[in-house]
Amino acid sequence: MHAMLLAALLCDRMSPSLTSPTATRTLSLLDPGLGESSPGGRDPGAPFPIAPRHTRWSRTDFPTQEAWFDWGETGIEKEGGADRPGTRTGLDEAMPPRKRKENASEVDEAEKKAKTEDKGQDVDERGCVVRDATPRAGPVPEGRRAWNGLFWNVNGMRALMRDKKGDLMKHVQDCDPDLLCLIEHKLQEKDVDDMLQQMTKELPGYSGCFTCSQDKKGYSGVAVFVKGKLPSPSSGTGGKKATTSKKIQSFFQQSRQKEEKKDDSLARGMHKVLSIRCGMNKPVDKEGRMITVEYDGFYVVTVYVPNSGDGLKRLDYRIHEWDKDFREYLTELQKAKPVVVGGDFNVAHLDRDIWNVEAKHIPKSAGTTPQERQSFSELLEAGFVDTFRHRHPEAFGCFTYWSVRANNRPRNRGLRLDYWLASSSLYSSDSPIQVHDSWHCDRDNGYGDHCPLAITLSLPSDS
Repeated sequence: MHAMLLAALLCDRMSPSLTSPTATRTLSLLDPGLGESSPGGRDPGAPFPIAPRHTRWSRTDFPTQEAWFDWGETGIEKEGGADRPGTRTGLDEAMPPRKRKENASEVDEAEKKAKTEDKGQDVDERGCVVRDATPRAGPVPEGRRAWNGLFWNVNGMRALMRDKKGDLMKHVQDCDPDLLCLIEHKLQEKDVDDMLQQMTKELPGYSGCFTCSQDKKGYSGVAVFVKGKLPSPSSGTGGKKATTSKKIQSFFQQSRQKEEKKDDSLARGMHKVLSIRCGMNKPVDKEGRMITVEYDGFYVVTVYVPNSGDGLKRLDYRIHEWDKDFREYLTELQKAKPVVVGGDFNVAHLDRDIWNVEAKHIPKSAGTTPQERQSFSELLEAGFVDTFRHRHPEAFGCFTYWSVRANNRPRNRGLRLDYWLASSSLYSSDSPIQVHDSWHCDRDNGYGDHCPLAITLSLPSDS
């Protein structure tokens, strides 16, 4: 139908009637290059349409991909909704009409196809899962300082730096992270020094630490980069061999002793890093899945949770060993100070985190089994908050992973597998450190199968 409409419009392109705003918008929607007013076919002087909180939009409702991204993530939240005016009327008029059905059964069938198998996820007529607006929080309150964290499952760091280095640098520029975490880097120990040198050139002012898999080559691995200097890690591997592993309790005690010492080596305005630890003193540490960074007032844990694997062959290990040990580790950390956890948890927690939740294979697939989802609930019940869901509890279509093999990202058919979690105490009104914002950096089709996630903490100005 779109082809017929486009052909008709092209035939009439020389007609004076085509200069109407509606006709121009229609051409732009079908082919951004056909708009007569500006690149992308959108009049630069016209206000961009913003959906109310209850309205859900699709990428295909917008004249250009950039316009969709501009609306979807960069709006600043204000009382009563988004801060830019506009309605959906103009786009409704410009969108090509749906094909009229001849009988009720055809209408019913069309309505079924207009939604995903999830009760809540909507799919537009072109097969794209609709993404709700998730406005940002704006700057931290006056008199306070922001701490920014950014993590990304890059699925191979060598390929990222070779082919899509610009994507990483753009995210770093936009977020200005105090701590950058790169997950599933797949490097071996012998590759770390060269990669550290390369990253030092790309990220001046940052120091890095890597933990690598000892069991398999080209497998898992986590890296962190912080502004300023990093102390030597207490276990695992960094740019050099690390010291002997210590028990968790002694690590906490050392952390508290280090906190009492004044660190004058960092530039003024940077957040102090007191200690760094790779792993949690468990056998799974050989897979290089976790790094803990300690700041003055909180811990930041970067994690790559094991996938249950094909045929769910690692499901029992994951649920009964890894998840249990990880939960206990975080609970112990919380006894000293609040904890922020960011990473790929390899689980879609809620129904709205799965684009096709009612598909028959979902309960039997890694990352969406009832056991994994329940285990994640138990982690939250241990005193943690899903920061994105806390801010956007009803948002649909907000995913962090899309199958590259199925080309699902352009259609936004994905899962939410990546999270920033925070100790519930960071939401207390009397806490000196508070979670200010949490968002997905999914503004473009980007590199790889995951998008980066970011978080902002609000800290006292003298911290």
